[in-house]
Amino acid sequence: MAEQMERYHAAKQERNLADYTDLLERWLARLQASPERRWSDVLVDEIQDLSPLQVALVKALMPENGHGFFGIGDPDQAVYGFRGAHPDVQAALREAWPDLESVTLAASHRSAAGILTSASALLGASSACGKLIPTRQGEASLHLFSAPDARKEAAWVAEQVASLLGGTSHTLEDSRSRDALLPTPCSPGEVAVLVRMKALIPPLKTALERRGVPCSAPEAASFWADPSAALILAVAGLRFGRPFAAQEGPGALSADAPELAASLPEPLWSAGPSALVTHLEGAKLLAPLFKDSAACNALLRAFREQGKTWEGLLDWVCLRQDLDLVRGQAEQVQIMTLHAAKGLEFRAVFLPALEEGLLPFAGADALPHTRREAVLDPDALAEERRLLYVGLTRAQDAVFASHALQRHLYGKTLQLPPSRFLAALPDLFRHTRLVRHVQTTATQMSLL
Repeated sequence: MAEQMERYHAAKQERNLADYTDLLERWLARLQASPERRWSDVLVDEIQDLSPLQVALVKALMPENGHGFFGIGDPDQAVYGFRGAHPDVQAALREAWPDLESVTLAASHRSAAGILTSASALLGASSACGKLIPTRQGEASLHLFSAPDARKEAAWVAEQVASLLGGTSHTLEDSRSRDALLPTPCSPGEVAVLVRMKALIPPLKTALERRGVPCSAPEAASFWADPSAALILAVAGLRFGRPFAAQEGPGALSADAPELAASLPEPLWSAGPSALVTHLEGAKLLAPLFKDSAACNALLRAFREQGKTWEGLLDWVCLRQDLDLVRGQAEQVQIMTLHAAKGLEFRAVFLPALEEGLLPFAGADALPHTRREAVLDPDALAEERRLLYVGLTRAQDAVFASHALQRHLYGKTLQLPPSRFLAALPDLFRHTRLVRHVQTTATQMSLL
């Protein structure tokens, strides 16, 4: 990655930009250059996710003995080692400050007892905080579903979510009362579907929408929310008589859209958004590195899919904008990755695709070859286990876990065994299974 890193640094220097790591490095350098400056009290949240650089910065902020430091964190939720988090922040701080006092909070005010029992069993002796003690009354609703394929798994998830939200007719409500998953219905915002990677989100979202369940995937941001894409659509809207309402706020570009629309030559419009992006980037009217961004790729793809016309693109985007406004004012079931869910809580949590190779994740290259337990680095395996722990402990009342014998992912058909982590869960889950139905036709054999 050395060549790419050099290009990245050169691009930042050319545009007089700094990223967040640059800011931390410069702040640390200033603190080390002026050691007499110290703060009397420093509060740090989520200390288990600190990088070595951030640990060094925290120590530089404090006096030599660390007096005045107050950190909050949960080592059992340390899930960012892949992003460079320090492997043991508490040990690093204790080495610097031997008198550091630790206070463990064991009471859990969120999850029902069955959920906490399952989460504790998953971590076992590796738990840094020990077994959590529930303060809430009431039993947890725990379900484990085995599906023959991912499509039927997604349909099961959608069916269970619809049941949790309550019936939409007297018949459905009567059926629900006979076999209620929870004592009272959930609102859409109280339900979450958590997955290991973003590639698993689309089929689940499609299944929920087919059942009429309002849902959103907050990690799949619309490309027209990007300031550079918004400027291009605003200029195109003026040129083709289809006004585009760009959102104002931090990051909005200051270019004069009407003046820019009038100045662009006709051949540039005929060449499509790719040529326009190149032209505007050359004039330094777009955000740096926009041409290589996901938003730019989504813009170009939408142009192709809408008939390769500016009018088609603008009509489609404006319709989607209106839908986004309606959805933004309505409660929705959230579909997101396990990493994004850390810190959130819901009444009911769905954990689909619990298969070996997906959770624990073995890597996209290894997936087609995963027929049994994948060989993983012990630290990576422990982090994947903590990631499932995070998913379990987002739930207050109910957990719906599931896995499929077959699914299509990354252009390949995968047949993965259930995740090894399921074996660690206690016998508290109600296990249901959907098997393939094979019809056999009997034929009469001839006597001759």
